[in-house]
Amino acid sequence: MVVRALPADVQGFFKFLAVTPLSKHDAAMQRIVFPLTALFLAALLASDAQVPRLTGPPAPADYFRNETMALSANCLADIHTLDDWTSRRAEYRRQLQEMLGLWPMPPQIELHATDGEAVNALYAALFEPTVRELDLLNLPDSHLDPGAPDYLNVLKITDIHAVTEAVSGQATVQLQQD
Repeated sequence: MVVRALPADVQGFFKFLAVTPLSKHDAAMQRIVFPLTALFLAALLASDAQVPRLTGPPAPADYFRNETMALSANCLADIHTLDDWTSRRAEYRRQLQEMLGLWPMPPQIELHATDGEAVNALYAALFEPTVRELDLLNLPDSHLDPGAPDYLNVLKITDIHAVTEAVSGQATVQLQQD
């Protein structure tokens, strides 16, 4: 901070403030330094001294507004016909997937599990989109069955048969019994 136009005593006080740790919990600091700061600032404002203005980067809202306007002005600017769109659609889809963290696509996996672990695999497939096939042996019918895992409060919302139906919409589910 440049304080060239300030009187020498004010400059010295600002140097003192720069090297002195100020604590709002220290009673002596509150009684001495804070009133002195107010007095020096009042004297500074009353004088003709020029106070340097700090300039920095634009506010985040302004930055994002300007960037959004620039992007939207150029968005699809090179698309004029249906042929333009159909020829570039695959590349635009790949760019979108890359921005969403979905490109390159992770490898598809198969899960094979039995008994209580089959329930764990079923719930994993519910939340993991890379599971393409489930091979479940001796899957319990309900969380109330012996050998089924105990998941806290799951039975208030759903049970194994409903989760199996939900997962079958996104992966192949093969159920087998011994």
